[in-house]
Amino acid sequence: MAFSVVDLPGYYRNMADLAGLELNALIRVIDSIPFFSNGPRHLLLRRVILQVLREDRIDAWQPIVDEEVDTAISRLGNSAVVDLVEDFADPLFARVMTRLFGLPRDQADNLNRWAETVRFVSELLLPIRRVRQMNDAADQLLEAIRSKDARTRRLRDTSIASMLERAAGTDLTAEEVDALIAGLFIAGQTTAHTLSNILLLVLRLDPEQRPLPTDPAPRRNAVEDLIRRGGAPQYLLRIAREDKTVGGHDLEVGDPVLVHIPSANRLTDGAGIPPATTGGCPFGQAPDVKPHFSFGAGIHHCPGAPLARMLIDTALHKLLNAFPEIELLDPEPEMFGTDIIKSPRSLSSRLTATAS
Repeated sequence: MAFSVVDLPGYYRNMADLAGLELNALIRVIDSIPFFSNGPRHLLLRRVILQVLREDRIDAWQPIVDEEVDTAISRLGNSAVVDLVEDFADPLFARVMTRLFGLPRDQADNLNRWAETVRFVSELLLPIRRVRQMNDAADQLLEAIRSKDARTRRLRDTSIASMLERAAGTDLTAEEVDALIAGLFIAGQTTAHTLSNILLLVLRLDPEQRPLPTDPAPRRNAVEDLIRRGGAPQYLLRIAREDKTVGGHDLEVGDPVLVHIPSANRLTDGAGIPPATTGGCPFGQAPDVKPHFSFGAGIHHCPGAPLARMLIDTALHKLLNAFPEIELLDPEPEMFGTDIIKSPRSLSSRLTATAS
């Protein structure tokens, strides 16, 4: 409680005023991401999202996730070499999200590209050119989401988007619900990056150690441990609410602080390497099961975490079942790194065997 989230909408409002920029679309989207809000606004957004995406309500979406993962795997086919980032994790996320939110499936790649551009919004000291690009992408994203032609309306009526509209009632306008959907799409991209990190961790193992456990409890532990080790977010930006000394550093009210998530997750050098086992999946083995902050914590814990877990679990299980002998061609790939997110740029792999 000694720290608060950064007022990112206020930051971009000030930038727009001081630099004479038109950033309305970008500000609308940021203002609808709970991670960047505080007080009553944050509680309202969180309440609306949790009515739809909390853990005891997402099982209804498992068939859609299963279908999209199966389709993504079938697209890999028997190609000699594939990139599991470009050919699997990224397009899978985009297609799952467009399907769940009732958006036109032929727009999945565009929606993902616009969201990827806006995702840099939490990076520090971006050039004005990049900020303009983010606003343009946010405007295109909102335009695609708010489209009310008959086809889109039919898709949306049976989707998470429609459920969010009903949960919001009169507390949010239709435009604010559209911005909330855009914000969830943007924030949810962390799932694709985390899945890529997890694939890198798992494919470094011998094939017999890759499959997830079959029993529910060990499987949940394994998935949580993989998310703890492979979570894409690297930092949380916070502002000191009070004068305080932390780790020998004197902080004053208003000082910005970067919280290093891997350290909070107890990941010291080499901790991405799983403990040795006599066989089977080495992740999530007691006493190595630890709580983590990859989805945040407390009131700002990610409300979309159950859906992210579902997608990661399903994608990993089905991919390894379809191709148990995947060969990772570069165990040390180039990493896509920003101030906030870290994940491999590519995962070049050979699909050397298919399960019967």
